[in-house]
Amino acid sequence: MQHFKKWIVILLCVAFVVTLVACDKKPEEPGKTEPGPTQAEPGKPTEAPPPPSDGVTLENIKLGFVHITDPSDMGYTYNHDLGTQKMAKELGLRDDQIINKFNTNEDQACEAALRELVEQGCNLIFATSFGFEEYVLTVAEDHPEVEFCHASGFRCALSDMPNVHNYFGKIYQARYLSGIAAGLKTEKNLLGYVNAHPFAECIQGFTGFYLGAKSVNPDVEMIVMNTGSWNDPQKEAQVAKALIEKGCDVIGQHCDSTAPATAAEAEGVFHVGYNSDMIDAAPKATLTSAIWDWSRYLVLAVSNYVEGKPIPKD
Repeated sequence: MQHFKKWIVILLCVAFVVTLVACDKKPEEPGKTEPGPTQAEPGKPTEAPPPPSDGVTLENIKLGFVHITDPSDMGYTYNHDLGTQKMAKELGLRDDQIINKFNTNEDQACEAALRELVEQGCNLIFATSFGFEEYVLTVAEDHPEVEFCHASGFRCALSDMPNVHNYFGKIYQARYLSGIAAGLKTEKNLLGYVNAHPFAECIQGFTGFYLGAKSVNPDVEMIVMNTGSWNDPQKEAQVAKALIEKGCDVIGQHCDSTAPATAAEAEGVFHVGYNSDMIDAAPKATLTSAIWDWSRYLVLAVSNYVEGKPIPKD
């Protein structure tokens, strides 16, 4: 009898433990099961997950860049190139992992440059001028194995191709702040703005600049004149001088070179730069500059690529 009672106690203890384990397990949601190890199909070995980006790492990735001018413009391309250098240093990339195509026109020359970069083994290609987007889409469709990132456009973000991306920043915020400096400095309450094209990118910039000036100087007015080109130093200088002749005593700009800055200095008025710090080009005229740090996006895109993470579409 004692032996029988002993076994009853043991069985009850086992049942109690099993009950505790069952209660501790969380109920499964309808139609949902807990993840577990992947089971190989009968007769088929279990495959290890593929490495990120097919084995591309920071040690062997190759990057391509297409630019409308070269760093000698001391403005747009110069600053993009500074971003590339900063990104390379931060990620530990070598010079031979980066290929630049400078002075590329916004025409078939861009398509040719993009195809050359693909042939040279670039995994990730950055096109930095607005007019490059049509050619980015064309080449990207032919090469789905390559990622293409386009600065300042909008069509890549609207495309259903997974290997094209747009990137830009809220530069109108910096424009607003630089406009405050212009609004405080003008004595004639008249600002001049050397603008490349009447595109949304430019319009948001000079709107931010004007609103910043208006926030500290309600009487200020502004004249905007277009050059019809992203980079034409001669035309930019001519437009700046024309604005000064109209009475503008502070000049802003959305164009690639430092020509408006040097024109302002030569005419004895003030200037607000764009893209890069233009104080070296016009030390007496320069009030401030709205400056990009493109390296932040480049680090994000390259890091995501080698880690197998998606690059943001827009």
